[in-house]
Amino acid sequence: MASAWLLSACATSAAGAAKIPDAELPIIETGVAMLPNARGPFAWLDSHTLAITTFAGDPQATNSWTSQQVVAFDTRSRQRRTIVPRGRLTCTNPPAGVVSAAVGDTRAYFRGSEFGPAPVTQWFKWDGASSRLVPWPDRAHPDWNDVACRQMLPEDARKPIPGSIDHPRIYLQPGEGFITWQRAFGDEPRPLQLRLGEQSIDLAATSGEITPNVRHLPFAGAHLLNVGGFRWSEAHGAEQKAAVLLRPGGRIDRMPFPPALQALFAERHLSSGAVMLPVSAW
Repeated sequence: MASAWLLSACATSAAGAAKIPDAELPIIETGVAMLPNARGPFAWLDSHTLAITTFAGDPQATNSWTSQQVVAFDTRSRQRRTIVPRGRLTCTNPPAGVVSAAVGDTRAYFRGSEFGPAPVTQWFKWDGASSRLVPWPDRAHPDWNDVACRQMLPEDARKPIPGSIDHPRIYLQPGEGFITWQRAFGDEPRPLQLRLGEQSIDLAATSGEITPNVRHLPFAGAHLLNVGGFRWSEAHGAEQKAAVLLRPGGRIDRMPFPPALQALFAERHLSSGAVMLPVSAW
């Protein structure tokens, strides 16, 4: 199966902005105000619904950013609705339909107890048909981490950073295990391993090629360990970084930055940077 890739690039030269041929994507204005002083978390709930932490009151009022709510924006209908009247988003897991949010008056975080107790983290399941969050009792899933929205080993479920200093763990989707490695002095890149129950699979990648935010790509049947990138400068010339994907069974694929675009940047001597993300399959 082939994949479509989203390329986000910025290019400049001594002569000013350079025109790069591309297929432009439509820009969708959500109309949802972003928090200026405390960046509000946002994340996808499903393939067309974005959850956004925003103002719960008048954005122009003094300290208005301390009062927060979570809204869901539907990219198809361009409609928005409030899904957490008071609180802020923590994380989501779209394939599992899982959402974690801090529910309560967020002003208590910033302005003291006059606004009552601090918000409490709660679990929800996203119901796309009715566009609402359904409570998911905590006792039903003690092995889920409410900071990462991932199912984990019991000893990691209540940790903000899973694993240990010497053996970090990055969890995949439920039933797909976790990736780990043994840290070396000076954080030198080390070989990665995939742990599936009692099974350990050596991966053809290192700790220098993985980010904490591993993305599940349901359309590709893979996990994106790291995005692709490209940079060109007068001092160093062309430098490209392949995107790294983990396939079922532990196979690692590297998707290089398109050679045609590399040549275009280098030919025009552009000081540029670009990031490449997979967005769909055909």
